[in-house]
Amino acid sequence: YEICKIAVTNNGYALCFTPRREVSYLLCKIALINKNCTCIEKVCTFAVCICGSSLEYVPEEHKTIEICKIAVNTFSGAIKYVPEKYQSQCKT
Repeated sequence: YEICKIAVTNNGYALCFTPRREVSYLLCKIALINKNCTCIEKVCTFAVCICGSSLEYVPEEHKTIEICKIAVNTFSGAIKYVPEKYQSQCKT
């Protein structure tokens, strides 16, 4: 886990190559707030597929309707992080 955490800290895109059993809310958060993250769209999608609540850390400009729907389908509580303009389309 520690090696994965170091990799994700260096580049958030490493999250996409982390074994699923090692992916946690914390790793998703680290990847999403990482300023050195390449392929941020892929990282956002991957993170919310694994941990819907990580939508909280998806940058606002990357909170698309698709990302929001995935997050809410993964974890219904993620609805509180969905921008108001998408709220009605993401209700479960």
